[in-house]
Amino acid sequence: MDSIMFSYGKGKITCFLSGDGDTFIDVIPADMVVNAMVVAMAAHESQPTKSIIYHVSSSSRNILKNDDCFDYGYHYFSHYPLTNNRGKSIKVGKLKLLRNMSEFMNYVAMRYGLQLKVLYLVNVIFCNMYKDVYDDLNSKLKAMMRMVELYKSYLFMKVVFDDTNIENLRMEIENNIMNMEMFNFDPKSIDWGDYLINTHFPGILKHVVMRRRSQYNHN
Repeated sequence: MDSIMFSYGKGKITCFLSGDGDTFIDVIPADMVVNAMVVAMAAHESQPTKSIIYHVSSSSRNILKNDDCFDYGYHYFSHYPLTNNRGKSIKVGKLKLLRNMSEFMNYVAMRYGLQLKVLYLVNVIFCNMYKDVYDDLNSKLKAMMRMVELYKSYLFMKVVFDDTNIENLRMEIENNIMNMEMFNFDPKSIDWGDYLINTHFPGILKHVVMRRRSQYNHN
């Protein structure tokens, strides 16, 4: 999710194969996963078990739809735009969301397929003068199609992880821990808009994007 959102913020992505309006992404903040691990270890300290699987997830109790995620991204990058190499703000528009493979294939054919065909003919006419350019673009297009073919099942998948065990654990220990907020892992407590816009995106920008940019400039 992060690489897609920040590629969008950099102006490198203008469309995305997102599935229908009900397609969702199952994400959970890392600190909640750590909290759940700590609580689970404490709960099973005297009774170790290998038969219980804890799914720390959001799809069962607090769904984040793809459409909403991109809306939050648009809101964030519109108010806090990234900058290009010249220090100018990168203006983003709303992503064009492609709902199915048919829409995606039509978009690719019109946006890239026709241009490649024209470039191929120009290359033939001018005796392979543009062969390197054509080969490079054609290779990138094929690589993109392979990635789509690989991940399309996940893009359209609407699998809900069963978090019954982790919810039962949370209910069991809720009254036994004085400061439950310190070890919170309840997905219902997440306000996705507030979390992504005010915590997650700024955190990725500060600790990942800016750090990489600093390392690149240093090198």
